[in-house]
Amino acid sequence: MLQATVLCSDKKFQFIKQGDAAEFMSFLLNTLHIALNGTQKSSSSIIYKIFRGRMRQYSRRVVPAEATDYERMRLLQQPEYNG
Repeated sequence: MLQATVLCSDKKFQFIKQGDAAEFMSFLLNTLHIALNGTQKSSSSIIYKIFRGRMRQYSRRVVPAEATDYERMRLLQQPEYNG
């Protein structure tokens, strides 16, 4: 299985090197989708039906650990820290 992954990915993913898990998951799902004759049409494969969706990303700034209580209160009143 590992050797097949190395060969199918043109040696982009190798079991002797650590790689990006999200990138590997994307590669794996896309490869499975294509192998199951999937297309861009909805419901064209079980992979498309299960994993198609949208992702929302939320972010906010983190108050520095060395901030005083006053600085912490002041920063938490700003939208980028309050999220």
